[in-house]
This record gives sequence, C-alpha cells and structure tokens, in this order.
Amino acid sequence: MPEGSDVDIPEGAWGAKKTTEARRAELAGTLARIEAGDGGSFAGAHPERMAALLRWLIAGMDKETRDRAAADDPSVPPSEADLPDRDAIRRRLENEPVSLSVRLWTDDLKRAKDFYDPLAEALGLGETHAFGRRVSWHATNRFAFTVESKPEGHRGDIGNGSLVSFSATGDDHVDLIYALALSLGATSVEAPYDGGAYYAASFRDPDGHHIEVVHAI
Repeated sequence: MPEGSDVDIPEGAWGAKKTTEARRAELAGTLARIEAGDGGSFAGAHPERMAALLRWLIAGMDKETRDRAAADDPSVPPSEADLPDRDAIRRRLENEPVSLSVRLWTDDLKRAKDFYDPLAEALGLGETHAFGRRVSWHATNRFAFTVESKPEGHRGDIGNGSLVSFSATGDDHVDLIYALALSLGATSVEAPYDGGAYYAASFRDPDGHHIEVVHAI
C-alpha cells in the first residue's frame, strides 16, 4: 500500500473503544446463539468447547472477578487448565535460525496495550517493554511484537492482505486465544477451524489489524 494512502473503515467496524458492558453483551449474544445451535461461524470447530470458554469469560471480564469465581468453583475449561509453557516456547524459539520483529501502528497506544497484554500472556510471550511511543512483547531475542503510536500526520492504516500469525501449543490454546480476543473487543474474521494440517482462528484487533493464531499438526 502506498505510504500515506487512506483506507475507508466502516464506522463502528473497529477502532471505537467498546465498554466492558458492550463486550460482555456481545459475548453473551454469541453464547446464546451457540447454545441454541445457531452459532454459525462464531461457534468454531468445537461449539461445546467454545461455549465453555465464553461462559468463563462472561463470568468475569476482569482478573479480580475471574480469580474470585475460580476460588468459589475451581473447575475451568480444559484450555484454561493447560496454559502454554513459556519456557518451552522460548527454548523452541532459541533453536530457530532467524529472528523476527513485527510492528503495527495504532491510533490509541493505551487501548492497544490493554488489548495485547492478556493475549501476550496467554501466548507465552515475555514481559512488556514500554519505550517512547512503543510497547513490545518478547520471546527471548528471537521474536518481538510491537505496537507503536502512529507518526504525526499519519493514520494507522491497515495493510492490504497483511496478517500477523502467532503459534499456539494446541487446538484448545487456539480456542482460548480466539475467545479471549473477542472478550477484549476483537472482531471475528474466522472462528476456530480444522484446516487438515493445522487448526487456526483469526480476528481483527481494535485498530483493524488482521491477527491469526494457529497450531500446526
């Protein structure tokens, strides 16, 4: 895409900050459709597993409420019980021959950080590093994912056909990341599906960037 070109974004499609109540209402609506057998693409390849994840997310949209719910009822969806092993992910990345850095522009750095912090933790990425107008998450020195406030005079345009893909540790992990992203205000592109040699899902973040999570078989 030529530098400085504009992309027409339908009003309300993304970019506007959703309230917690609005996100919870959207998830509740999706859950109701899945439970009624009319979830469509939102149900993913495993509707029962997706419904369990949505019920868990709706029960508490913030960490304090989720912790309190877990203390009252220790049962959690299988995908939540098997969160990724960060050390294992980092050891695997250390053996890769190349490094990779991905950087996306954002119109709202705080909103982007609030969106990606929970996803980065669930994906097994390291701690956040904030510097200047950038926020980054790392896996050793082999991978860095960064969001940056757009330069003065520019828009955080969405590249035609661009896609950022994160590796998952299993099908349950893909389901978890997808459901978590929706709870944080993402817009679904493809619900979890079985591609034969892989299992994947994708969504658009609050700035409209196309993000995928995939488990290769």
